Amino acid sequence: LTGPFPTELGRLTSLARIFIQDNAFTGPIPTQIGEMESLTSFVIHTNDFNSTFPTQIGKLVGLSMIQLMLLNGITGTLPTEIGLLTKMSRFRITDTSMTGTLPSEIGNLINVEEFKLERTHIGGPLPSTIATMESLTEFSVFNNTFNETIPAGLASLSFITEASFGMNSFTGPMPFCEGSGTALNPLVADCSELVDNCTCCTVCCKDGEECNAPLVAGSY
Repeated sequence: LTGPFPTELGRLTSLARIFIQDNAFTGPIPTQIGEMESLTSFVIHTNDFNSTFPTQIGKLVGLSMIQLMLLNGITGTLPTEIGLLTKMSRFRITDTSMTGTLPSEIGNLINVEEFKLERTHIGGPLPSTIATMESLTEFSVFNNTFNETIPAGLASLSFITEASFGMNSFTGPMPFCEGSGTALNPLVADCSELVDNCTCCTVCCKDGEECNAPLVAGSY
């Protein structure tokens, strides 16, 4: 399927799931998505959309899953309205051209278990509010442009079992290596850039060499 995606999509107010995968749709993601009040899953994978992430997504308060993957035409920033989706359990945005920073409102997603933001141009410091995402089991910000320190509060989350911070520009210590913090496997980072060389990491990305994902325990 090709061409722009129909704006009439917004009329499907009883539709629960959208999966748009391996097509050649172009143009913007319709803002009318915000009118689909029954939507629980929103998945777009491998298309040619070219637009920003619609802020109207914040109206979909029943949404439990977002996946935007292999969409190089998606630009702009992650809207603060993402923090309104408090029922979300799975968040995946990978391989897009999005920029800017991760909004502090991301910490409102207290039911998210899987959070993966990988291979984008989003960066700056990670907001400390991510430590309030108490349901996290998997957390990855692999291969973005994040910097400064990794929020210490992440290490106090009860259910987290794996995390990836590799291919960024983080500095400071790795919180999961300090004290009696949770032991993760895998735990991925640019070890040589951290002050403690991430002695508890299971995978260290070599300087200038990209690690492969999915990652498994071991040493590169």
